[in-house]
Amino acid sequence: MKLLTRIFLFAVLLVAVAGAVIGLRNYSAYMEMEAVVNQQGIYPNISINGVDVSGLGKPEALAKVSREFVAEIEGMTVTVLGGGKEFVYKFAEFSPWLDFSKAVEKAYDYAREGTLEERYSEIMALENVPNDITYDPPYTYDSTAVKEKIGVIAEHVKVEPINATINRVNGEYVTTSEVAGTEMDVDATAQSVEELLADRIEGTVEVSTISIPAELTEEYVSQARYLIGTYSTSFTAGATGRNTNIKNASSKIDSWTLQPGEVFSTNEALGPTTAENGYASAPVIIGGKLEEDLGGGVCQVSSTLYNAVLFSELEIVERTNHSMKVGYLPYAYDATLAGDYLDFKFKNDTDLPIFVESYIKGNNLVCNIYGKEIHESGHTVEFFNEHVETIPPSGEKVINDPSLPRGARVVKTAAKDGVRYNLYKNVYENGVKISTEKVNSSYYKPVVGEVRIGTGPPAPDPEPEPEPVPEQPAQSQQNESAQGSQEAPAITEPDSGL
Repeated sequence: MKLLTRIFLFAVLLVAVAGAVIGLRNYSAYMEMEAVVNQQGIYPNISINGVDVSGLGKPEALAKVSREFVAEIEGMTVTVLGGGKEFVYKFAEFSPWLDFSKAVEKAYDYAREGTLEERYSEIMALENVPNDITYDPPYTYDSTAVKEKIGVIAEHVKVEPINATINRVNGEYVTTSEVAGTEMDVDATAQSVEELLADRIEGTVEVSTISIPAELTEEYVSQARYLIGTYSTSFTAGATGRNTNIKNASSKIDSWTLQPGEVFSTNEALGPTTAENGYASAPVIIGGKLEEDLGGGVCQVSSTLYNAVLFSELEIVERTNHSMKVGYLPYAYDATLAGDYLDFKFKNDTDLPIFVESYIKGNNLVCNIYGKEIHESGHTVEFFNEHVETIPPSGEKVINDPSLPRGARVVKTAAKDGVRYNLYKNVYENGVKISTEKVNSSYYKPVVGEVRIGTGPPAPDPEPEPEPVPEQPAQSQQNESAQGSQEAPAITEPDSGL
């Protein structure tokens, strides 16, 4: 009985020991499986397109795989030919990218589902059969950078168009034909570059170009050959110095070409009024008086040109009237010049060149403006002046002159009223007046009279006349009619304008 009991207890002990051993072994295996399953990152022996990503987290795996394949693409080049030059760009400049994110997810998700034993078994199987995930990643690049990068080529390719021209030489018109320009077709060139980028192949691209038409064609500029304004004034043949200046100034503005938008300056065209520049001494208006100076008479050229410009209806930029009336034009029709502070300027406000012609014909100065006629047929203009007010001079300037007998009075400068005139333009269409426009307001200053009063010794009394001698009646009558007044006549300086 005791023996049986001992045998039973021994058996129980053996079972307990065996169970403990088995339990210990199972626990150790469990811990091993759990350690393998719970390791960080992607499980060992997993690769993507041959690139080992074992033990890497998702961001690290994505960066490693992408850079491995993108680096090869970034080093590739595309060459663009244009303007006689080669422009080489690396693919890296267009930010190429291969997106392996889905492959990384697949690598990371391997053996992430199932029981511990199933996952452990899948992981351990990688030791004998590694898992290389084959994946064709989406490919992208920065298409906006393509136009930006190749845009610098445009300046090397562009050839500006050449407009047709027209000039007037010796009264004849000479034209040149227009020449089209060339510029880079950025869109078409960029498309060719992107085709290489998209296919991930190196290559060479010829710049695509488009033609740039000239703005002004020969047919169009030929319209600038019409007489759009003309005017003439006359001058006295005997005024040698003055006529020299008129002819000289006329020659300096003749054949002048004014491009669209340009401003003509009469002072600039005439140059300095010096003897070296061809000008002679002649009367000029200085302070309301006539005095000899170089260049007297050039204002007739500026005034005649002013009227030609008025009839051409170009934009007047600057104009000032004389201080006193000129002899060759009515009030308000004149344009004076003085130094570099008074000028006559006008602007070519048409879209084609205009040409100034000036010449002498007999005793007449003629100014013509040629250009594009911008008005319809039937359009005409006329000008008229209108007296606004008269301004009398204030007082009289008296000069005591001891060289004159006491009480003698000599007029040095005659007093003259000042006046104000307006100039107007009537516009007609087919003979019907459609508007009246004010052109200018001109003020001519009054002239204060100057007289010399004698303060010298009184004039001696006249000697007594001899006793008359009897003569024939006819002879006596002749002597009587020859007697004149002893009073000194008034002396007045000439009042002629420039």
